[in-house]
Amino acid sequence: MKKGLSRRKFLKDSILGMASISSLNLTPTLLSEASAAQNDFRIMVVVQLLGGLDPLMILPYTRQYGELKDIRGDEARVNPGDSPEIGQGLAYHPKMAGLANFLNNTFIALHSGVAFTTPPQRSHATMTKRLALGGSEKLYGNNGWTARLYDNGIDLIGLGGTGTSFNCSACERPPLRTSSFEDLNVSGADMSSQLGGTTHGKHIDSVLRELASMNPDRHVGKMEKVYRDAQLKMYETIDEIEKTLSYKTPLLSAYPTHPFGVKFRNIAQKALQLKNENKNERLVFVVSQGGFDMHSNWLGTGDKLMGYLGDTLTVFFNDLKAMGIFDNVVTMTTSEFGRTVKSNGKGTDHGIGFPGFVFGGKIKGAIHGYRRTVAELAKLPGNAFPREFAQERLIIDILENHLGVSGRTIFEDYSSIPKPAGYQLFA
Repeated sequence: MKKGLSRRKFLKDSILGMASISSLNLTPTLLSEASAAQNDFRIMVVVQLLGGLDPLMILPYTRQYGELKDIRGDEARVNPGDSPEIGQGLAYHPKMAGLANFLNNTFIALHSGVAFTTPPQRSHATMTKRLALGGSEKLYGNNGWTARLYDNGIDLIGLGGTGTSFNCSACERPPLRTSSFEDLNVSGADMSSQLGGTTHGKHIDSVLRELASMNPDRHVGKMEKVYRDAQLKMYETIDEIEKTLSYKTPLLSAYPTHPFGVKFRNIAQKALQLKNENKNERLVFVVSQGGFDMHSNWLGTGDKLMGYLGDTLTVFFNDLKAMGIFDNVVTMTTSEFGRTVKSNGKGTDHGIGFPGFVFGGKIKGAIHGYRRTVAELAKLPGNAFPREFAQERLIIDILENHLGVSGRTIFEDYSSIPKPAGYQLFA
């Protein structure tokens, strides 16, 4: 692979409907010997649940409805009888029940009170930036933790999305940033009118490709060359995206049709492509779902979002298992902060710790953290779950144990990030 900007950088993830996709071209010293094996590609999916994740909504849920109603009011939750029980007063949110089999088979690690090690803030602006920077108080030139992998000599196939996660100081130009391309259906052979083409799209596509490939008979300035190269690479990317979307996974038709579901469907198609083409690439996808800032309508909005999450991940994991590549993919959830324990009357306000989850075929399933009763939760200082587990630690463990990348490449304060005694994320 050519160092620097990859030919796929332009438009890659936006057409695939993902907030970000990056590839790690790892040096031999960073990989285990097993990396040379067939179908040893590795994918990390970072699911950003933006707005602040409520520990009393998402799995593990609680069946202590009477006590919970005292602190959350009439909109406390759906009927607890609809929630599959885990034990010790814990339960799945009904919309997450499809994941029960994965938890029971220890493919899910649950972490209570996840937060960055830096002093907690309850500001969206502050914590969104920390989310991009990997929790650090240092600005790193506004380069996010994903981009810092690039700046440390690891090639990226593509970057996209928005925010400081996707600035990199070593880039010749910033990657294209987009927000909502998951409904786009790009075809290099038949450009639809939605994309600015006509019924003669095939002819127009051919002409544009030919024009883009022509070399001018004069001196070309640096900026013009950048734009010419970008236009030419766009067509290479379109061809590759078409190829990726041609792969039919076993459960392709079962994915939800909302944007969050489509993003995971496309990730599954990319995973199947890597398997079938025996590619050992390292990919990082960053997928965002907003709406969790529920100062009101805690129950209605929450149930809808839990449906998005539960339905999508259930199909995604079953699809990976059906393809025999569940071990190749690790998915983690993250957020800016948690929510308050007690209701503000209609919903909840900004908190500190949130529930973090890691899913995958090689994950050592467990529930980490304190299991408090609702009565104990109501007495927590600051009306919020405290930080009990460093969010940086989850990122580092996945990078080191799944992707073969040292956490030191992105965290200058690597040695100061705590790791609980005896903690083991991977089996």
